Amino acid sequence: MHENFLAKASLGIFFLSSGIAMLSLQASGQTPEQVRLAFRHIRDDRIKDNGSDAAEWLYSNREQLKDQLLDELYRTDRQGRDAILFAVFHVKDYQPDQKFINMVVARLGEQDKYVGNSDLGVYAHWQAWKFIDKHYAAFKPSLLANLKKTDDMLTIWATAWMLQRKGDLQGELANFTPEMWKRIGLNLNNDDKSYNASQAVRFYLIVGKASVPALEEVMKLGDKQARSLAAATLDAMNGKRAAYGYLGSELAITQEVFGKGKHEPEWLGDEIGNQLNR
Repeated sequence: MHENFLAKASLGIFFLSSGIAMLSLQASGQTPEQVRLAFRHIRDDRIKDNGSDAAEWLYSNREQLKDQLLDELYRTDRQGRDAILFAVFHVKDYQPDQKFINMVVARLGEQDKYVGNSDLGVYAHWQAWKFIDKHYAAFKPSLLANLKKTDDMLTIWATAWMLQRKGDLQGELANFTPEMWKRIGLNLNNDDKSYNASQAVRFYLIVGKASVPALEEVMKLGDKQARSLAAATLDAMNGKRAAYGYLGSELAITQEVFGKGKHEPEWLGDEIGNQLNR
């Protein structure tokens, strides 16, 4: 979907529907009327394709429209916000200010709850992490502050993954509060939420031995599923390959923020297969 979006954006032809209007794409000269219509159509108006068409046009003209995009960002609706964020994330040499950083971090926990992946053909909630990676020093204080209050397990795991990627995770573990560890442990329960148990186990495996006290607490207080997953995670930390196989057969444990299974050990597939065959 993302590749198709970029391919369409490069064609140079844009249909901006306002009933009968068809406007030409000109990267070197955008009229005020074109900009006004694009900002109107990226909003959630339930008219087929005009939001994605407008998002493509704004993306194609993002360098020339940077200031107008940033101005509109703080007054549009959620769908418009995602279209603008996606464009701004790809503006060359853009340096985010604190207001922009605050919006991006606050948006992380939404995932695709309000704006789905197919609504605009853009993925603001995943592209945000690539932008954060590029501007990590500016985002780090806000990410750490958000980590202390968010209930979104994907955000917690992805933040830990990013801290590990930058070599900062172990140095920040002392700032992880008991309340935070408790919130993470609740995600191992059988709660009918998609992927949150997988994300929690990935978090524990990234953190490593510092997770042991929290996992032992889950063993005491969690439900049947939580106790089983906590026990297997503890065994995995102790090097038991069968435990990794069990976790891999039940959960998605090899996902990374920028891909899947890049550092997956060669033996994991066999261990997962052994568990499934049982």
